[in-house]
Amino acid sequence: MSFLRVPRWSGQRWGALISNQLLSGPKCPCAPSSHPCPPSASHSQVRHAGHNKWSKIKRAKGANDLQRANQTSKITRQIISAVKAGGGETDPSHNLYLASALQLARSHQLPKATLENALKKAAGAGAGGAEELYSTVYEGLGPAGVACIVEALTDNRNRTFAEVRHAFTKRGGSMTPVAYLFTKTGRIVFSAGTSGHSISQMEDSAIECEVEDIVEADEAEGTLEVHCAVKDLLAVKKGLEAIGYEIREFETAYVSEEKIAVSDAESQNFERLLEQLDGMEDVVKVHHNAT
Repeated sequence: MSFLRVPRWSGQRWGALISNQLLSGPKCPCAPSSHPCPPSASHSQVRHAGHNKWSKIKRAKGANDLQRANQTSKITRQIISAVKAGGGETDPSHNLYLASALQLARSHQLPKATLENALKKAAGAGAGGAEELYSTVYEGLGPAGVACIVEALTDNRNRTFAEVRHAFTKRGGSMTPVAYLFTKTGRIVFSAGTSGHSISQMEDSAIECEVEDIVEADEAEGTLEVHCAVKDLLAVKKGLEAIGYEIREFETAYVSEEKIAVSDAESQNFERLLEQLDGMEDVVKVHHNAT
């Protein structure tokens, strides 16, 4: 078994890292002005919340599903894996995976002590050392022919594959390649924060950063969803934070331009599939093209 080579910091230093980087949020300069918005960036076709009932259900049900499947365990595993995926880098301003995992932890208000323990496990501290986890992606078709990509962290790929396959077959689906229908992108959802900006001003500010697409505006929540290249995700996040915006969600995501409409007859079956997948301890995210 291989162990992660990260600094064996003292508990005091781990606490300082979490206080500075997680609880108060990173204090980063705005994205450099030398990086103009790509010509392909656009906000002329901004969608408004409510266009996709499945995105709403996923967000509304997410917290409950994570709680039911032990959200602390899931997020802890993601932090451990993030440090490993980032080459042992424990500074979230230089590790995209860790920054995303810590953002998730902050949104679920995980205790500081829990985060310290997760980082220590990632460093191989403790009697048992770091848990060996494998990042795995499963592909399948669900009810109504909806394409799904399931991201998982597991210590046993065969077990997780069997559980995911069972979920698909139980709902009339199957495991089959669908990745060609998706593009991996950076996804950020943010609000005005301390800026006092309107949605329109937020759109204008976002387009000045390395944003490729302004996707969805939620007037009721006062949030905007933007997509960017994965390589630019940290820079865009820092630029938005420098303006005073509050980052609500921050992650890599699989997005498909080919959407599938789910009929009323299939909607309950598809929702049950999402619930079953999200309820698995090893499953981190479920992406799909249902609308």
